[in-house]
Order: sequence, then structure tokens, then C-alpha cells
Amino acid sequence: MVKCETVLFNPLNARTVRLTGGTKTINPHVFDAEIVSLEMPTDVVISTGETISIKNRKYKVNFIDKLYKGNVLIYDLHVAKPNKSNIFILPMLSGERNLYFYNTHLVNVFIGTVQQKGCIALLYRWSKDPLFLKFEAAVKQFRSYIDMEDHDEYVLYLFDVPSGQKQNYKKFINGKYSELSTKYKTQLLKFHGMNIDSQIGQILFKSEKRKHRLETMLGCILDDEAELYSIIDPKKELFNPKNYL
Repeated sequence: MVKCETVLFNPLNARTVRLTGGTKTINPHVFDAEIVSLEMPTDVVISTGETISIKNRKYKVNFIDKLYKGNVLIYDLHVAKPNKSNIFILPMLSGERNLYFYNTHLVNVFIGTVQQKGCIALLYRWSKDPLFLKFEAAVKQFRSYIDMEDHDEYVLYLFDVPSGQKQNYKKFINGKYSELSTKYKTQLLKFHGMNIDSQIGQILFKSEKRKHRLETMLGCILDDEAELYSIIDPKKELFNPKNYL
């Protein structure tokens, strides 16, 4: 941990820095129901859009969340939040979730870049750790591997969509989550350690429980053909370096 007065800055994963310790001394500034900056006890202000350096690593602050763990006040500074591709697309590649350094180095997953669409792109915070270098060598041997791109301290690995997943890929693009093949639904849930009663399981199998909850929240009756999750936002699912650098 890096100490700033009584506030502790702790990198939580590749995309988030968590503030703990004397967080009650922080003054959050809110605009349009979103936290846009944090005024620290040292009169330093951290604002969205700025880049901070923690343990010689850069984090562009795009989102700020305030939460409580019990009675403990916490602030999370996010470079990004997991997008839909992170959940629905990553399992299309072979291997288990821990192979992909999911909770440590992986930042996000995309359906391509601004220049190259219709593929699978994995964004990582690059590391010289021997295990990560072994991982990098391994993914380059994937049959679907296309290329890699360096982006400052990030690296982007590009893959073709596996031939057996092209229909599922198209269904995802069109927001037809319940129409993914049953085999892939099972594979996806197993990959993420989820079951059919999880939020994602309820989306995939169109749970009546989730449907009723959405109807209550939206104040309307959903058609039986309606999907129970919003369609993707291409801005969030295509890699744009401006959002990360």
C-alpha cells in the first residue's frame, strides 16, 4: 500500500485502485449524481479524466465509486468497469478463467478495435512477471491468435472468433443472449463459476424471476420474446485507447 496522509491507495486489480484508511477526511464532489472528483485532506484533488501513479503504474481515473464494507467507507477509482464482452465473449477462447489472469492483469475484453472489428481483443496491464511472460508466449500459440498491440503499459492481444463460436458471437452482438447455444451457455457459466440462478444465468435462460423484477422496475409488461438484458453499447465493447491512456 502507498500511504497519502491517512488515506491508503491500494491497487485492487488491473483496472481499479481502492482508497481505504482515513476516507472520512475525503470530500467527494458530485455532478449529475456521479462523483467527479475527490478532495483529499492534503488539498490534492483527484478528478475523473486525470491519471494517477501508484507503485510506478498509471491509472486513468474514468469512474469513482463510493461504497461501504460494513461501516468502513471505501472509494474505488476505476480505469474501466468490466464490460459485457468480458462476461459473454471471453469464454469463447479455450482454457479456464484463471489461465487469463482474470483477477490480476486482465483489464477488459472487446469485440475488436476502431480499426479492426469482428474479432476478440483482450487488454492486459503488461507485466515482466515470469508467469505473465509464459502466458504471453502461450496465447501466441493459440490457433485463433492474430497479433498484439503495445499501448504504453498495456498490451492488446487480438484473436479470430473461433469457427465454432461465430453464431454465438453474432447473437451477442445483436443482444440475443437467450439464443446462445445451450452448450455455450453451460460453458460460459462454468468458466465464470456461476450457476443458472446467478444474474447471468437468469439472463441466459430468461428467468421468470428476473422478468418480473424488470417489469416492476420498468413499470411495464415485457413481451415473452424480450431479452432480459440490454443490448451492447459499441463504445464500451470496442477498444479505444483514449479511454485507457
